[in-house]
Amino acid sequence: MRKFYFFITFLILPFFIGCQSPDSALKKNKSSEYLGLEYKSDWQTQKDDLVFMAFNVENLFDNQHDKGKSDETYLPLPKKQSKAHKKKCEKMAQKKWRHQCLAWDWSDKVVEHKLSVVAESIRQIKNGLGPDILVLEEVENKGILKRLNQKGLHYPTVVLIEGADKRGIDVALMSRLPLVGSASLHPIPFKGIEKAKVEDTRGILQATLKLPNGEKLTVFGVHFPAPFHPTMMREQAFEHLNRLKSRLPKDQLVMAAGDFNVPKREDEKENIVDRQTKEMWIVGHKVMCQTCPGTTYYEPYDSWSFLDMILWSPVLENKEKGWVVLRDSFRMANAYKEQVSKTGGPNSYEMETLSGVSDHWPLAVDLHLKK
Repeated sequence: MRKFYFFITFLILPFFIGCQSPDSALKKNKSSEYLGLEYKSDWQTQKDDLVFMAFNVENLFDNQHDKGKSDETYLPLPKKQSKAHKKKCEKMAQKKWRHQCLAWDWSDKVVEHKLSVVAESIRQIKNGLGPDILVLEEVENKGILKRLNQKGLHYPTVVLIEGADKRGIDVALMSRLPLVGSASLHPIPFKGIEKAKVEDTRGILQATLKLPNGEKLTVFGVHFPAPFHPTMMREQAFEHLNRLKSRLPKDQLVMAAGDFNVPKREDEKENIVDRQTKEMWIVGHKVMCQTCPGTTYYEPYDSWSFLDMILWSPVLENKEKGWVVLRDSFRMANAYKEQVSKTGGPNSYEMETLSGVSDHWPLAVDLHLKK
């Protein structure tokens, strides 16, 4: 009987991963196994609807050094043998980072594999086509973005504006919709923050797209300062995003998406998300994914967080005609097997074993044309 029970459990378990209550999703058993978060992998996008997706792709680097950027970790091993390279690696703060900088072989094979699994994760949307609007974080440059686009995505609109981030990562946008005017990158005007911390940040990408009926949708792509930086940096980043939105016409269709980097512990203490979005934004996971633990999992604190978010202006719901956001469509896009670790969380990319995708799970939501 036990053998039969185990066999049945083995067969049905994959179908229930991601469909658990918050308690069961967060609990660990003695073998450190836990079940991942809820996702709507069965959501069917209607023929003429558009899909909007946000995805932190975790270090999408090529293996060439970009002048002025700290991308030494992402080089093939033969290029890591100089004294200058080793000296720079030894200055890194964490042992793990030093090891990666010295020993990782970010070869052509690794780059191609990373591109392939990221593309597969994107193409789980719309039966292999991918979303119509895609915001990406942690993309090194236009070259690697172009190579990603060639992995079966074929987006005609591709936007990446090189920023000042010393690490060399940027926010990007890809879409099947045409761009209206030029995209912009808005540096965040931090106040009271030391220069070294400011250099470890990304600006806010702004692009306006033309929807099929002629309406215009303004998209802000963000990657706010990392959680190890002071809370006030994320507060100031949010404030700048809100200033940018307030400069637009009140009836403008606006969405903001990306990695906001506000961990659960910080938000519970400071109430950042609710304070900064009140009246200006609708927060996707707060209205339609209340049972979902988050898009990232931080093992030292045994804590899930929605570091990644999709926001939209209230006008995208309060309309009798035109394009609106379908709340019911809000979902995780984590059905691709390589995205889920053995313990049920986001499966960070592992170069040595050519496994995983990213330490973040993407979010998606549909837009529908009301006539």
